Amino acid sequence: MMKKLLHGTMAVVLLGPILLSAEEPGPSSDPSRADCPCLFEAIQEETGEVKESDHGESHPSPNTKEKAFEIDSRLTAEKFGWDIQETREHMRNQKRFGILVSELQKKGSEVFAGSAMARNPGEEATIWIKGEALPYVKEMAERFMRENKMRVRIVDGMRFSELDQEKRMDQIAEALERRGFQGVGAAMLPGDIIQVSMLASDRFPETPIPKNLAELRLDRDYLDPAAEKLLPDQMDKRGIYFAFTTQPIDVDEHARGGRQVYSGTSQCTSGFSVERISDSKNGIATAAHCTGMSNFNAESPEADFDLFHRGEHCGSHGDVEWKSSNHFELAEYWASPTDLRDVDSRETWYSVNNVYCVFSRMTGTRTCDRVYSTSVSQTGSSGACNGVKAKRLVAMDEDNTVGGDSGGPWSYSTEAAGIHKGDKWIWFGTRNTFTKASRLDEALGVRIRTK
Repeated sequence: MMKKLLHGTMAVVLLGPILLSAEEPGPSSDPSRADCPCLFEAIQEETGEVKESDHGESHPSPNTKEKAFEIDSRLTAEKFGWDIQETREHMRNQKRFGILVSELQKKGSEVFAGSAMARNPGEEATIWIKGEALPYVKEMAERFMRENKMRVRIVDGMRFSELDQEKRMDQIAEALERRGFQGVGAAMLPGDIIQVSMLASDRFPETPIPKNLAELRLDRDYLDPAAEKLLPDQMDKRGIYFAFTTQPIDVDEHARGGRQVYSGTSQCTSGFSVERISDSKNGIATAAHCTGMSNFNAESPEADFDLFHRGEHCGSHGDVEWKSSNHFELAEYWASPTDLRDVDSRETWYSVNNVYCVFSRMTGTRTCDRVYSTSVSQTGSSGACNGVKAKRLVAMDEDNTVGGDSGGPWSYSTEAAGIHKGDKWIWFGTRNTFTKASRLDEALGVRIRTK
């Protein structure tokens, strides 16, 4: 009998309460473990492709990194109307720029105030700095530009670092909640900007959509009348924009019947295979608000199998949980219904305008989009996140998912970017949100498995 293997993005079913103390059956309960030890050995070709023998006759081999990159580059080029050659170079530049930004942030987190990748090929990227930029900032940016075909602009003189802005977001939420407002969320933008989303009321009617919204330049010195009225006097209220809406603000995409559910009416999607850092025990990650997952919808002809709750987090590092099983979880994920890929890296830094792609298992589509904000707070509605704010989420420009997609994978090529949370209404638009792949360590003590 062939040992069953688990890929990272199968649909999982919600059946009753979370199994907080379920014991995992011993190895003897799965006799297939001993029948084919060869499956535990990584058999790699020089190209990095996993051979068919790794998966068994019924399992496809993952696409190569090169093919995965090409698929996503063509999706991106089609989405934004870019030339394919320019798209390929743009996405390589995104990775290079991420390395630069990560190094700058590590060197001076107290002054790093945000970053934005070039919005289109050939345009310049931007890095914001609190106070006056020290010589090392300019030197690193100049060296980067010499070595790469990409322009980087340094904007200093900011009042707040990213860490300062995240603290301000907490202070805003606390101040508003003391005044009786519930579920207050905010999004941070580079350049000392914070956008607050609140439900409209008789006192605060719906905010009209500004003319030429796409071209509107936000002013870090702007004093919003709502901020002056609602926030405490001791707070610096400049650059805080309020928008009131009648639309749902925070949406967790769960509790929807549909594809690959064998019983019940609710489901989520699993994201990536993970391993516990302390002992390398492996499992799968999904969203913490997906309450009660206890079964995994396996690939045919394999039978569905049990999941065992290991940990959950909804708070400072996002909305994520992990489960284990009696199966061996591969460092692979489904990027579309027919596109199986390795996971060979994890995203380490996120900038505004970065491009990532999401697989909506419920609709069977893969869509690419740009990052709108790299730090968003969103109140949950179920499970560990019921009434709790998940923080430091990434928000995208658009909404390309539906109910049942929570917990699914955000990625580009063979790099894991995040675990899908849901939607949030921010600044006159509903936008997808996800937990950063780089936050799973702090959240759960696990990391996404890589080849």
